Amino acid sequence: MHIITIASRKGGTGKTTTAGGVAQMLASKDHKVLLVDLDTQVNAALMFLRRVPREFRVEEWFNGAEPRIIQIEDSSLYVLHGIGAHPGLSVEELKAKLGELEGFDYLVFDCPPSDGLIVRSAIAVADTVLAMAEPGDWAIAGAIAVSQMVRDDQRCAFVVSRYSTRTQLSGQSVTVLTQQGKETFTIVAETKVPSTTSMHQGFPKRGKASMDMWDLVSWIMEG
Repeated sequence: MHIITIASRKGGTGKTTTAGGVAQMLASKDHKVLLVDLDTQVNAALMFLRRVPREFRVEEWFNGAEPRIIQIEDSSLYVLHGIGAHPGLSVEELKAKLGELEGFDYLVFDCPPSDGLIVRSAIAVADTVLAMAEPGDWAIAGAIAVSQMVRDDQRCAFVVSRYSTRTQLSGQSVTVLTQQGKETFTIVAETKVPSTTSMHQGFPKRGKASMDMWDLVSWIMEG
């Protein structure tokens, strides 16, 4: 199982939108994918579910319950949704929980925008880490901080969301990240997650944003 952790120190960087897009596109290639929503806002789950059940959350699985994984319609995409509090799960404890999951080709962690223990553990167990940013100094600094937690045996890429060829700030942001020596991708997409009233289609399937996401997903699958 290939683990992808999507993290950022700053909110609003397109982390959740990217997590849903990556999971959705991997599943469209007939991979069995589990999207694990670690954020209390459960927005990643809301990209695909009409209602996020309150009777089970990820922390219950962390505390010993059987995971209640929801299949998205008839696809090969599955969701294990949000948490009520950020649990202090060590790397070894998280590895043990992941050992309970069978049959998935990819697992995608959507992390909360923080530097908490669960985020650090999710980064540590990953095969691929996507450090999210948007054009702006604070977001760039946060993405670099995430990348500095990645070991040499892990893959890491920067992803700049809300990128625009019309703004100097976008170009400067990409230049700064490229100088870090890691793969850098741009996504021309807003960070807003689809609302529960607009159907739960996940990431757009057409347009420039979709093409950008395919570039990112193709790089992930190469690993």
